[in-house]
Amino acid sequence: MTVTGAQLLRGNNAYRHYFLARITSVAGGSVAPIALAYAIIELGGGATGIAVVLGVEYGVWMLMMPLMGILADRTHDLRNLLIVSQLQAAGFQFIEAALILSQAAQVWSLSVVAAGGAAAASMSGLAGNRLLAQIVAPEHLVTANATFRTVQMSVATAGPAAGGFLVTLVGPGSGILWDAVTFLAAAAWFARLPHAPAAPRGKPQAGLAEGWRAFTTRTWLLALVVSEGIGNAAFMSAFIIGPVYAQQNLDGAADWGLINGCLAAGSALGAWLAGRTNLHRAGLIVTASSAAFALGPAAMGLGLGLPVLAGAVLLGGALAGPGDIARRTLPQVKIPNQQLGRVDGHTLLIESLPIPIAYALAGPAADHFGAQPVIGACAVAMVTAALAPLSLREVRHLRLTTAT
Repeated sequence: MTVTGAQLLRGNNAYRHYFLARITSVAGGSVAPIALAYAIIELGGGATGIAVVLGVEYGVWMLMMPLMGILADRTHDLRNLLIVSQLQAAGFQFIEAALILSQAAQVWSLSVVAAGGAAAASMSGLAGNRLLAQIVAPEHLVTANATFRTVQMSVATAGPAAGGFLVTLVGPGSGILWDAVTFLAAAAWFARLPHAPAAPRGKPQAGLAEGWRAFTTRTWLLALVVSEGIGNAAFMSAFIIGPVYAQQNLDGAADWGLINGCLAAGSALGAWLAGRTNLHRAGLIVTASSAAFALGPAAMGLGLGLPVLAGAVLLGGALAGPGDIARRTLPQVKIPNQQLGRVDGHTLLIESLPIPIAYALAGPAADHFGAQPVIGACAVAMVTAALAPLSLREVRHLRLTTAT
């Protein structure tokens, strides 16, 4: 039976609380990246400083993934794990805000705090994804993912623009402080989730090797993960040096906030479309959508004006939406839930491996050559990586069904 997002929210209390917790956190998370980027710029770190902080953050997040995947699969009551992760994230954001507001922040200190927050994020993401596959029936997972993603991106639409203006008016520390408060509120929503029933006795402990086998024996998954890793590294490199591009070619923080808002609006529209699109031919949809996501970086690489650039970012986000929802749902319906945390952990580890390397190259390259040509090169890499998996029959014929 097909249900709408509204029906799922009304009829599934656990999903509703999960949904509200995630959306509350998004309200802060949509402001924090811009605030952090401009805090680093204000202290003189430039593009290299941004790359260092975010490179450390992603490096820690990446290395924690296999361990957090085991923890997620071994934890019977995922509710408690999610509460702890939100409280941990709030604590690190309070520390980061204090450093910035007291003008004691340095690139190295922000890197240390970001590393702590990354550990909390890895725990929350893997536990939350596995819990979602438990509380929502398989036939409703596309609707659940699309509904959350639509509202997530709708909330995030105003966040980057608000973050840009907030940075301009009162400085970046307030944006980080707001993020910390929303983590506390998210923990309160997660606390309303029901406790899981008692775990069966004699349940075998989840092992790393079993999860690795479940990951590597699926050729379609390996191909899409490698493609996503390269494409994400290129996209995120373009966007971490985006504030520098906005300083050099546009009108600084306000324009960059608008561009990020357009990305969020396009992503919201794309997620809404995904909930009303037949995603059965998932392999073709994922690859085509990933290639379309390069429209925004391509427009920056060509030096197009703000109206065209904003439109390209909006359109790229919208076209990427169906593929994003298909990619999120595929493991949830094809991987046994008792292995999902570890498979997701390996997936995110492999996807993340290129990111610190790309950050380390993109920041200095932008400082030396300028942001525009570096962002253009990122767009070319995104399209190439997105289309490469189509060389495999397993990807071309990949369907969104429970068969592996």
